[in-house]
Amino acid sequence: PVVMFRWVNAPGWPVEYVSPNITALTGYPVEDFATGRRPYASLIHKDDLPRVLEEVTGNSQSGVSWFVHQPYRMLRADGVALWVADYTVILRDEAGTITHFFGYIMDISEQMDQHARVTMQEQMIAQLSSPILKVGHGALAVPILGVFAADRANRMTDDLLAAIGRSAAHTAILDLTGLRDIDE
Repeated sequence: PVVMFRWVNAPGWPVEYVSPNITALTGYPVEDFATGRRPYASLIHKDDLPRVLEEVTGNSQSGVSWFVHQPYRMLRADGVALWVADYTVILRDEAGTITHFFGYIMDISEQMDQHARVTMQEQMIAQLSSPILKVGHGALAVPILGVFAADRANRMTDDLLAAIGRSAAHTAILDLTGLRDIDE
């Protein structure tokens, strides 16, 4: 669900309006926001709050009428962190002074988890495609499989040098028989 907010341009971003589905998203009742008991900033994970504040400040000063935050974490009433996408519209009075922010918040936790899993799988595949094998006393071999690009070459070189340092190897063999292509 998309949660709509209207925040006052004041410290902590007091909530002037929030859609009723906020309870389903955060576990906090609408009244906590409507009474000012819970300012919006109190929901943002402490590690993400400085960046979110910087995004609001920077975009407010730039004169844009709306902006998209980088995903950030919001804390539910039960302490569970969820990732949100936040699209914010800046409302100004006739003099151009910011009076409010109007935001659309969506839970993207599942997409962030999926992205993290894909990243982890890509790292595992990269490691498996260039394993460093001890093939004898003082000798290491690196079979190179698949496509060989600059970022992979740099990572493989760093890994190989670290392995040489750990094992005191004096010989390193690069096995290129599984190499499909070199990407410049």
